[in-house]
Amino acid sequence: MDPAQGEKFIAKLKESQRSWIKLRDTDCPLEAFEIEVGKPAYETTISNCIARMSLERSVYLDKILPDVY
Repeated sequence: MDPAQGEKFIAKLKESQRSWIKLRDTDCPLEAFEIEVGKPAYETTISNCIARMSLERSVYLDKILPDVY
C-alpha cells in the first residue's frame, strides 16, 4: 500500500472507530435498560456488553486490515 493510500485508510479507520464507539456506548445501556442504574448488575451488564462488543470489533478489524498493518 502506498503512503497516500495508507493515510486515507487510517483516516477512514479512525472515522469508523469513532462511530463504532458511539454505537457501543448507546447499545450497552440499552441492554441494561431494565436494571437500576448504579446497581452491581447494571455495571456488570454494561461491562460484559463492552467486552463482548470489543472482542467482536477486534475480530472484524483483524479481518479487514491490510496485511501491512
